[in-house]
Amino acid sequence: NYTIESIAFSPTGTFFAMGTSNGCIQLWNPLTASIPTDLPFQSKNEFMHHDADSAILSLTFSADAIALLASADEKGNCKVWSCTTGAEVATFPNCHQSGITSVSWNAEASQLLTSSYDKTCKILSLKTGAVLRVFRGHESWVSGAVYSVDWSSIYSTSSDGTCRIWNVASGECTKIVRPAFNALSFIVPVQNSFLIGGSSTLLINSKGTIEQTLEMPSESQLLHCALSGRGDFFFGITSAFELAVF
Repeated sequence: NYTIESIAFSPTGTFFAMGTSNGCIQLWNPLTASIPTDLPFQSKNEFMHHDADSAILSLTFSADAIALLASADEKGNCKVWSCTTGAEVATFPNCHQSGITSVSWNAEASQLLTSSYDKTCKILSLKTGAVLRVFRGHESWVSGAVYSVDWSSIYSTSSDGTCRIWNVASGECTKIVRPAFNALSFIVPVQNSFLIGGSSTLLINSKGTIEQTLEMPSESQLLHCALSGRGDFFFGITSAFELAVF
């Protein structure tokens, strides 16, 4: 028995990856709701996987034609896979002291940005397997981290109630945003701004200034939010088990 812990769509929408509580990663066809038969390794029931007792907390596809998938688990391990062969391309064992809450690619698909329950964010090198930079400063676990549009900054949110802006080159925190509510549960990049959410949802520009507050029609809060492909709508899942569209 297992539960689904994470999901991510490929950039082309050809398939989506599903990570489970027993460390298994499967690629599915979203149109047929089935496992693609044209992937030889999956047709042989040879799935990508972490340790059997390590839940997959985060998944993300590279945006280039190489078709790589990064996965991160609750024990602080991160791996990179070939979506064509299912082979393990790179591994980062114990790159965090606790579970990894998010993982994302840089522009060249040569590095990974991770955030963790250990209160840090890190940049990992696929070429060397080394930790290139560590971002410390949050006082509680980091719920997510993303790159800015120009890749020069990193935005992170934490259950300590802050959003931090970091300089990628120096690793320094250049801005701390303290919204008037507690724990922040997600962060989504939006052009030259980013969306953060908790008991309220805010649109913040790259300088850390609040541009807009998205008001919920009820007392429920957004648990996670995603931007539509064209960038004109936000879709959010609420604590009242509803789908909110902005």
